[in-house]
Amino acid sequence: MIAAPLGEVTTERLELRRLRPDDLDALSQIFEETAAFLDQQIRHWDTLGFGLWLAVERATGRTIGCLGLSVPTFLPEILPAVEVGWRLDPAAWGRGYATEGARAALEQAFTTLGLDQVCSLIQVGNRPSIRVAERLGMRLAREVQVPAEGRRGAVRDLMYVLTRPEWAVRARSRRLFAEASGAAAGNDPAVPAAVLALAGGRSLRLAWTNALGGMTFELGHGPGRRFVKWSPRTAAIDLGGEASRMEWAASFTPVPRVLQQGSDAAGTWLVTAALPGETAVSGRWRADPARAVAAIGRGLRSLHDALPVDACPFSWSPEGRLAGLRGGVRDLGEWEEEHRRLPVPRALDLLAQPPSVDRLVVCHGDACAPNTLIDDAGRWSGHVDLGSLGVADRWADLAVATWSSCWNYGPGWEEPLLAAYGIEPDPERTRYYRLLWDLEP
Repeated sequence: MIAAPLGEVTTERLELRRLRPDDLDALSQIFEETAAFLDQQIRHWDTLGFGLWLAVERATGRTIGCLGLSVPTFLPEILPAVEVGWRLDPAAWGRGYATEGARAALEQAFTTLGLDQVCSLIQVGNRPSIRVAERLGMRLAREVQVPAEGRRGAVRDLMYVLTRPEWAVRARSRRLFAEASGAAAGNDPAVPAAVLALAGGRSLRLAWTNALGGMTFELGHGPGRRFVKWSPRTAAIDLGGEASRMEWAASFTPVPRVLQQGSDAAGTWLVTAALPGETAVSGRWRADPARAVAAIGRGLRSLHDALPVDACPFSWSPEGRLAGLRGGVRDLGEWEEEHRRLPVPRALDLLAQPPSVDRLVVCHGDACAPNTLIDDAGRWSGHVDLGSLGVADRWADLAVATWSSCWNYGPGWEEPLLAAYGIEPDPERTRYYRLLWDLEP
């Protein structure tokens, strides 16, 4: 059941509308077997209220193909599901149209249609489409075998997925970056001038974005590889505080070495040396969640055991975090589904009395899966994104780490993560610290 049917959508460069019988001539100039395909899509629209759009280049009025949402009935094993897909004229490839149109489709999927998750099925080896999925923030879930159909034999597809909370984070990041830079909100964030200057001609890759408009870039390759974390002036991100935390923690546990800090009218930045390994949510580790969550659990336990509480000058106590909520809570539309029925006053009441402390440790402060690095042998090799590091009950970290295992690998990985850490589940403390995490802006 969808919340509402889709209508026409206009993006910066595209006009997107539902397919009609009179589109046959235009599409037949691009694709084979168009009549059957068009008839199928029109029935899809009539039955479900959504489907693939015709994609028209606004500047020229030229039809460049079709893209949008559909139900992948050819693969019953993943149903119920809705797929975002694109099928464009080769003459239009390489210009970002697939990303632009698919991004509009995802927005409609999570807002107008009210879906919780969207997938994309991409044939193994189709690097251009894989890059589109990655630019959209989709993550590799698994490999599937698509049965033979018509003249096409069976093929192996990669199934990428994106949930509504994941989409909301990226959408907010693009919006905030646009407000800070004057760029179009629907575009991918541009590279800030300061980051380009720091790159100095070396290769540059956008590695991560966050919900506050911040971005992390990878500069170069090999031994000199480094990372630049950049935050817009409009975001309340204390990169200087993060640098201080990393410099303190570096004596006890593997964290990035601070190389440089700076700021200008547009934002602030922090340059760090690269650590061995790759993020626990890379394609490799998403495809091997058992080893990934084990490394996350062991890594978090090692961090908690290594950092000395008595010598730590930083706090992440619930009292301090609750004081921060006096200035306002996160937008309700960005809360996790399990908390959205709570009125804000009731949520604050539930947080007013923290549970007793299980064990005080120096917490990571953002123990989500992306912030653990894993080496080629499957061992944790370091932690990144330490801007909230401070003393608190270890469940402040564990509640978020286990939650993140669901977001990044799917259900069923919370207990394996806790087992790797060496602790039994604690539902009461988990509930409390997840609610506190959800309310923080």
